[in-house]
Amino acid sequence: MWWWAPPAVVGGHWLMWHAVLPAAGAVVGSTPFATAAGWAFAGGGFVVLGVLLASGRARRGSAVACAVVMALCAPFGWVDDVPLPADFRAGVFAGAWGVVFSPVAAGAAAVWWSIAAGVLRRDPRPTPFGVGLASALYGAVWLYAALVLF
Repeated sequence: MWWWAPPAVVGGHWLMWHAVLPAAGAVVGSTPFATAAGWAFAGGGFVVLGVLLASGRARRGSAVACAVVMALCAPFGWVDDVPLPADFRAGVFAGAWGVVFSPVAAGAAAVWWSIAAGVLRRDPRPTPFGVGLASALYGAVWLYAALVLF
């Protein structure tokens, strides 16, 4: 039933890195907002998903769409030879590394949340608003990393 999923993921990833991102990089070039434009593909997905969750407007389709775009930006081995403008590449890779480290960040956030809930004597179950805010802040941290570190 889902036999088409692995080839679609591999093909979509290759298409994202060899068609979509180089075309966007050519349009953006080395403009002042090139880093933010590159970050918007993966890092922006965290912010969009966070805003949707925080506002209570997240639906399954929108969450899946954000997750698919973010997953297609994951930096695997064949992406090193893709020619991108330097600032745009910094933004793309900052968002992509945000995707790679998101399970670690989610685990750290869960531990922090449970400790904070115990100290503050609150309900340890996170609310959609709290998860949305954490997702949006996580995406913003990777934009900051792209602007400062890369």
